[in-house]
Amino acid sequence: MRVLLAVVAVCAVTVQGAFTPSATFSQFDQECLAERNTNANFDCEANINLLKKDVLIEAYEGQKNCQVTGFAPSKPRSLSFCHKFNDNACCPPTLDMENNEMFDSMFDLGLSCRLRGDVRENPIAKLYCMNCDPQQPRYTRDVNRGADGKPKTVLVCKDWAESEFVLDPLFEPFNRCGLMVSATCQDATETDIPGRDRYLCGDDLIIPGQQYLESDNPLEDFLNEPNLGPPFLDEDTYFQIVTNTPCTGSHTNLSLSPDCLLSAEQVAERSGRSATFATDCDSNTYLADANNAQDCVAYEQELCFNGAATTAASLVAVLLSIALTLVLL
Repeated sequence: MRVLLAVVAVCAVTVQGAFTPSATFSQFDQECLAERNTNANFDCEANINLLKKDVLIEAYEGQKNCQVTGFAPSKPRSLSFCHKFNDNACCPPTLDMENNEMFDSMFDLGLSCRLRGDVRENPIAKLYCMNCDPQQPRYTRDVNRGADGKPKTVLVCKDWAESEFVLDPLFEPFNRCGLMVSATCQDATETDIPGRDRYLCGDDLIIPGQQYLESDNPLEDFLNEPNLGPPFLDEDTYFQIVTNTPCTGSHTNLSLSPDCLLSAEQVAERSGRSATFATDCDSNTYLADANNAQDCVAYEQELCFNGAATTAASLVAVLLSIALTLVLL
């Protein structure tokens, strides 16, 4: 993962004027100090704001920036496993490759259980590509959830999860072969060792229908099974099942993380700002406003993850392909 973070930090950003800071903030600090040695009046804060506006466009922490890269979604270098996001993505190819590797390890269940067809239609494959989905910032809340207090919460659409993972019979698609989930590394006292890559310390076979038979919320418990969720994203994220419906009423009457979707106005109010910021400011205004970045911020209605349905751009490409085929015929 340290390699992944190093890869996603590399980005060229040009700021107007003679000073061109690096896109990594630690390097920027060093460069800024060096610039001040020769120019005592150099305004580091003004330049760092320009840098932030070029690579970060979040309305509040986590809302618009990708969890993995810390940047806004952008066109990636070619992705293979999560190829549907080749036009716009929240991940680099490094993570796309890890998604593929971890998925293959989970489904390494013997010849008779080998997956057939396009494996990317598998619900867990769709789940893994959550970390590449450019919409991912819009279904992420800055809310602590779970027994271990993970700082982020990702919203998963209840209707999608029920249709893909099946509740009757419970987890039927995975029960005949099971899933080979990475074991958690532990020391001699059986204390979990953090920061270890998956499958470094072996694996465990789980039969989801049996393991979650007595659970009051089997889908949510399954998604939060240690080492089962989307690589990298699951390290600091709790996965919450929500209905794909808007929250009603005042945000003050809702729970900390309600099982509905907050409107743009409710998101704005929860962030301590006027609800009018949801409509008065849009992304273009925010990005163009070099002097008052904190005074004009865009807010958007929450989404929930629904398997990352084909994007509009991908759909257009498919339709064009069909049209071309018909013409040739």
